[in-house]
Order: sequence, then structure tokens, then C-alpha cells
Amino acid sequence: MATLSMGSKTWVLLNSPESLNEILSKRASCTSERPYLPITGGLVSQDRSYFLLPTSDLYDGQRLIHRLLLGGTSSSTDPITSLNPTDKIIHSASLELLESYLDNATKWYQHNYRYAKAIIYQMLTGTEPRKTPAELNEFQHVTSTFLLSINSHFVDFFPHLARLLPVPFQFWRAKWVAMGKWHYDVFRQWWGDILSSVPTTTSDQKEHGKGAASFVQHVLETIPLVMFVLAAGADNPRMTLNAFLIACISYPEVMQRARKDLDQLCCTPDNNNKSEEVPTMRLPALNDLPNLPYIAAIVKEVLRWRPTRVATRDFDVPFNGKIYKFPKGTEFLVNIIAVCNGDGYESPDQFRPERWLTTSTPNANHNNSPTDPVDPKATRGIGGSYTSTSQDLWQFAFSAGKRSCTGYKLAQKEMFLAVARLLFCFDFQVRDDDGEKVDDTVLNAFSLGEPFPVEVRARSLDHERLIRESEV
Repeated sequence: MATLSMGSKTWVLLNSPESLNEILSKRASCTSERPYLPITGGLVSQDRSYFLLPTSDLYDGQRLIHRLLLGGTSSSTDPITSLNPTDKIIHSASLELLESYLDNATKWYQHNYRYAKAIIYQMLTGTEPRKTPAELNEFQHVTSTFLLSINSHFVDFFPHLARLLPVPFQFWRAKWVAMGKWHYDVFRQWWGDILSSVPTTTSDQKEHGKGAASFVQHVLETIPLVMFVLAAGADNPRMTLNAFLIACISYPEVMQRARKDLDQLCCTPDNNNKSEEVPTMRLPALNDLPNLPYIAAIVKEVLRWRPTRVATRDFDVPFNGKIYKFPKGTEFLVNIIAVCNGDGYESPDQFRPERWLTTSTPNANHNNSPTDPVDPKATRGIGGSYTSTSQDLWQFAFSAGKRSCTGYKLAQKEMFLAVARLLFCFDFQVRDDDGEKVDDTVLNAFSLGEPFPVEVRARSLDHERLIRESEV
């Protein structure tokens, strides 16, 4: 841990999984409040941001989000017909993602965002989003400017100024009030489209999904909650998929190994057509997760290697530990870069999915420690070992405590399927490759435009045909 004095505030940086777990997870009852931010919370969000609500006001919203996002599971072996409604939405959106990559590969970064946005939008409304690229881009900018406004002005470090100074003397207000009005106008436009698309009749609900309709109907007066779900459910997955593409062009040998597992599982010889050496292929499905440990490990490693989430906490109650005492008002910042790149990881700068593999039996439940030794037999993939999707790295990638991400299981599913299908169907390389090794440290996964140049190509005509002919 490290202590910073910033303005009138004292911040403690949590730099390890141990400190994060000890302070945010075990003592969530007294470490889950957000600090008051006059700029972001007051002027930009007009005191309506669900992200910055007091903990006491979160329960109803979390309960609704939990009901919406966490669907059931199926034990059937059929990868399509056994899917629950949530999984069907993910499968449908992932197929649209593949088709978009085929149709316009140069806009891959836009497709990544639309993929995540389509999933969360359809779960909210029961209908697919019919938004133009300009509308999606504007919503992205709203989300980005909101996050960048947090602690970007000195008033957020001296919050008493907003209370003590009369409004005419608050020279900083005009810029942030204008931003808040822009955000509100964009949200109102999306909200109107959502209300017009929500199924209202019984027949519509059967067709589009009763859960989505009931969710929006329960929050008709809660625009901030719906907009929070739309923003958080799309932007982090977008950045994670962008980071996955950085790994693809920086560590092609890792992706080749993962592709062998995919080919072994999804390609079978065509015994009815022995004159051709073309195998029968299918797309990876969510039900393949237990048989694709290396793909799951890649998703985990992307989250560790290029984390996208930073969270702050306010500690309201004095806490006596073995060594430290934190006074009331101390604010905690999760230094996610340090958490995911600390001493517990061997060669943390390298992309090494093997660190998440361990030998076990199918469907075993693990909590792999970052320091657990890697079993060489675990690298075999299909028929070998299985990697867990339980709360080891997932926990820190999606924060901790009472404000941890409610939809982390949904994010795991959509990331696994997107990574598996993109890797199975496409080749990725640096555009205008001069043969030199890619310096992944200078590549940015967060930009709203094209973050880095990538050339995307279908692996073969057979893979392209498979995408075109696949149905959900």
C-alpha cells in the first residue's frame, strides 16, 4: 500500500490482491462508499449517476441488474438448442460480430463495441439496437468524458469549495454544466428509443423476452440505472477485446497454440466425402468452455495483462489492523495495474495464459492462486487439464466489495465466446508489417477510434462460408 495526500483528501493505493481482498472484500460494509465529487457527481451527472450513488441507495438497482444479467444454465450437450435466453443473445451477437469483421474488417474496433452494446441492449429491451455509427460513437464519447471527468478538476480534491462558495463565484461551473446537459440530452434520446422498443403486449413479451420488458418497466423513472447498465456493459468489453487483438499481433505463437485446441474441437473429418480433405466445421459455442481451458486462460490473461477497470472507495469507519489504522474519511484507490502486475506473477509484462492452467478433472472448481506452479501437463488443452472461471483473477478484474461488477459472469461468457470465435475464424497481423517484433507497450486499447493498425483476414473460404451459413 501507498499513501497520497491530494488536496483535502488522504488516499491509500491498494497495490496487491492481498490488500484489496483484506480491505475491500472482507470489510465491504465500511469501505464501499463513494467520495463526494462536486464536478463529476454534481455538475456532470446532475447528482443522478448510479455509479456514484451512496451504498444505501444501490440495493434495489443491484437486485434488478442481478435478475436481468444472471441467466440460468443448461446441462444439455447441444450447443445451440440448450441455450438459455441470455446465452442465445450472446451467440446471436457474436455471429453478427463475425459477419461485421467479414464485411468491413477495417472497422474492427467499432464492431467490438457494437458487439457488447448489442448484448446489453437486447437484454434490457428484448430488441436489437438500431443505432447508427454516429449515435454509437456519441454514446461512447459520453461514457469516456464522464470517466475522464473523475478527479480531473481541483474542486474534486477540495469538495468543500462547492459548498462554501456562492454559485456566481464558482468560475469552473460553465464547462461542466454544459457537459452535463450534453450527457443528459444523449441519455434522454436513448431512453426514448428504449421505451418505444420495449415489448408491452403478452405476445411481444413472448417474442422478445419477458425479462427485458419487466426490467425496463420496473425502472421507468430510473434513467441513470439503465444508462449505467448500457455504458458499463459495453465499454469495458470493448477495451478488453481491443486488448485481445494486441495480444494476437504481439504473441502469435500463443494464438497458434490456442487455435490447435479450437481446430481439434470444432473440426471433424467428413467421412461422407473422402475425396476432399475439407473437414466438417462448426463455430465454438458457450457449452465448449469446459473443453477449452486455454481459451479461458487467454481471457483471464488479457484481463490481467491489460486491465481496464479502476475503482475508488471511501473508508468511513476507523479500522484497526495488525499494522495499519485508517482514520475516517480515508479514500481507497485500487491500483489495478499494480494488482495485476505484482510480484505474484512471474514475468508480468509477458502474455502467458499458461499461468492460469492447472491439472484437474472436468468441471472441477478451483481458486488458482497467481503463485501456484504451472503443471506442464496442463498445456495440452483438449482432454488435458481445465482452467477455472471462479473468483481468482475475475474478482480483481471486476473490482471487489459491495460495488463489484454485478454482470461479471455475463462478461466472462461474452468475452470467452468472442475470443474463441474470432481466433477460430480470423488471422490478425499488424498492417504494413515490416517484420519487426511488435512493441505491445506502446499500443493503446482504450482509444475510441482505431487504437492501432490491424489487418484482419478470414482464415479460409471455408471459415468465411461457415460464418455466412451459421444460424442461432
